[in-house]
Amino acid sequence: MGTPCAVTISNIYLHAIERNAINSMIHAPKLYTRYIDDIFAIVPSLTYKNNLLQSLNSQDENIKITDESNFNSINYLDITISKDTNMLHTDKLITTLYHKPISKFLYMHPNTFQPLHIKTNTIINELHRIHKTCSLPSDILKHRKQYYTRLRLREYYPHTLKSIFRTPIPTKQRLLYYKNKKQTITSLIFVTQYHPFVIHHKTTIKNTLTLSKELTDKYPHLPKSKPIITFKNNNSIYTKYKQLRKAHIRELTS
Repeated sequence: MGTPCAVTISNIYLHAIERNAINSMIHAPKLYTRYIDDIFAIVPSLTYKNNLLQSLNSQDENIKITDESNFNSINYLDITISKDTNMLHTDKLITTLYHKPISKFLYMHPNTFQPLHIKTNTIINELHRIHKTCSLPSDILKHRKQYYTRLRLREYYPHTLKSIFRTPIPTKQRLLYYKNKKQTITSLIFVTQYHPFVIHHKTTIKNTLTLSKELTDKYPHLPKSKPIITFKNNNSIYTKYKQLRKAHIRELTS
């Protein structure tokens, strides 16, 4: 696992093993999913489970898969998955958060040298995870209270936490909605070296560099939106350091 492509190659190889094993069964399991080396499957009976496990382990003598089965609930990654009480009629599963017993919950300390928005967003994202993962409102309330208590043990101030915890959380459907973040950049990109003047006059510079409506109407291929201002890396200090270091080495070796 020392090369960057090792995980990808392992996934491809395991996919081939799984495909051969599942195709050898009379019918496919109701649900079969895997993340790296953790597998979650829903099968009709223990006999089917044993046959599937035997088929998976017979594909390669160097790969052996062990199982942890349960009729009612099981832990998979950071989720506890259990049957609904009326699963025969609803065909639904109940999910809630799962924490390993060895977890120490060492969240980011409030006095750490990080921007305030990083600390705030870390807490908000964990609250989103609770609302996305837990199926039952009672589980959501339970995990929110536990999370609040753990943050207080990390010395977060109560008024800060209460302000964050009172922030409205989107619905589960909204949180699970996939957002396509790939957007085509159609704006001009203005690259310059960092300078406080640019930061303080960013809006003015953008407005000045924005093409007029008459020009964009005449030439439709030109961008209509405001330009994007980016800063290039200033390597002057690092370059100077390398020069001084080389000079120092020459003095030592001469």
